[in-house]
Amino acid sequence: MLGQSSSGRTSHVDAQGIWLLALKPWLSIVASTFCACAGQTASRQARPAESNEQESNRSVREVQSEATPDTTGTPQDNEKADEAEPIRSLEEIRRCPDPYGGEGIGWTSKAWPGEETTRVMNERHGLLCTERPAEPQQLADGISQVWGCANKHGSAVVPFVYSRIGDEAFYFTESGLALVFKPHEGWLYIDVVNRKFGQAATLDNRPDEAFGGYARFRARNGKIGYLDQNRRLVIPARYAAALPFANCTAQVCVGCHPDRWMKDAAEETECTGEAFIIDQSGKKLTDKLPIDADYCATKRAPATQK
Repeated sequence: MLGQSSSGRTSHVDAQGIWLLALKPWLSIVASTFCACAGQTASRQARPAESNEQESNRSVREVQSEATPDTTGTPQDNEKADEAEPIRSLEEIRRCPDPYGGEGIGWTSKAWPGEETTRVMNERHGLLCTERPAEPQQLADGISQVWGCANKHGSAVVPFVYSRIGDEAFYFTESGLALVFKPHEGWLYIDVVNRKFGQAATLDNRPDEAFGGYARFRARNGKIGYLDQNRRLVIPARYAAALPFANCTAQVCVGCHPDRWMKDAAEETECTGEAFIIDQSGKKLTDKLPIDADYCATKRAPATQK
């Protein structure tokens, strides 16, 4: 019995050893898998912190890049940028248009009052201004319709001899002046009793008034002055020659030939009199020179003796 007992215990122990030996490889695999999973979890937990740090560094670099001015341009490019003309607002263009730079605001943008408003404006001066078919002799001049004005009694005060300005009816502003066109005489400023105030100066065959800003006129004394957009006298007629206002300044001259700046003018008209620049009050600007200042300085310089 004792022998059987001992033998049975020995067999049981041997069987356990055999099972352990058989399971050992599988236990190794399970342990390795567990360690790998644990390592991956730890890696995942570490990556967000690393990613946040990288994102933070990238954001800092972007901010620094945006805050740092671009200096890749050449010095010449930077100088050109500094010399670029500032963009002017519409209000400034209306106040100080530049007819030479294509910034004239034209008839439409000049805010023509319209038929009804002009009728009221004319009635304030006791006038009823209308249009009627032209007379036979006027038709010969290529005019089909003419304008004129009558007073409240029906008597003609402004004769029917003026042409229509494009699609606009001519009208008298509060200053009592109207801009009209008369064949063989051109553009004129007249008052409410048809007295000629002055000849309207033109640029490219259009009166200065078409460009907005100040408008030139030549008075009966032959001198040139300026009217504002309401046709009020702002600078008296005292210049022998004058150019249109551009960007709030104008080139004028006194004691010079009237054709000094005319295209194709005779050579003897060049550099005559005293030329200078004025502002909108008529004040002489000493820090600006006429466009022909250098040419005239050379022309007037005495010849160098050999």
